[in-house]
Amino acid sequence: STQSTWESSLFCGTESVEETLVGSLLRMGASASVPPPPLSDSIEGFSLKKLIKPLHAGRKLALLVACGSFSPITFLHLRIFEEARHRMTVELGSWEVVGGILSPVHDAYGKKSLIQQNHRLQICKRAACESNWIDVSEWELGQSGWTRTAIVLNKYHEIINNLKIYEDEVHIRLLCGADLLHSFGTPGVWLPDDIELILGKHGVVVSERLPTKVEDIIASMPVLQKYKDN
Repeated sequence: STQSTWESSLFCGTESVEETLVGSLLRMGASASVPPPPLSDSIEGFSLKKLIKPLHAGRKLALLVACGSFSPITFLHLRIFEEARHRMTVELGSWEVVGGILSPVHDAYGKKSLIQQNHRLQICKRAACESNWIDVSEWELGQSGWTRTAIVLNKYHEIINNLKIYEDEVHIRLLCGADLLHSFGTPGVWLPDDIELILGKHGVVVSERLPTKVEDIIASMPVLQKYKDN
């Protein structure tokens, strides 16, 4: 079940069956299909420590990215990572999820209830510390101000693919709730070009929150219908 998957992968006291990419390569030597990782644990604040070596050949590779305030982070934020990975790798069976990234927003985002970013960063790191595949990126916090989500996703795509850690392209998937997907239709919240880029170049993985149904949201917006396969 999803619950048992969550408990075993995030809170187990022994080493998980899935090994991190770095750890497995150190023990087994670099395979022909996966080049050795870079020596650094991070690039521009983007952590590389928990990237996973693919277990199944021929599948598309995905990095799940959740952007948000995380003020504070909750169990649900982490739970949807596990649910999304289960859906993509087990139920659909066409993807390999090589990692999950929590990307806290910069203080300049300006939300009134926003906890200071250094505190949010440490809370996120503590929350993800027991996971063998969910990590925290500091890239957004290292910028001079708030960065639009589309630019964040582009940057992460650039970092992970330019490093040639994997032989095949790693697709970035924005992990979000149905409320964020619904906000694509709210005037003034998103730039139209950013919506096109997020949906067209990257794609989204949506956690449905009842009573809102993802199918109804998609049906209500032409741009979502255009990219419904993403």
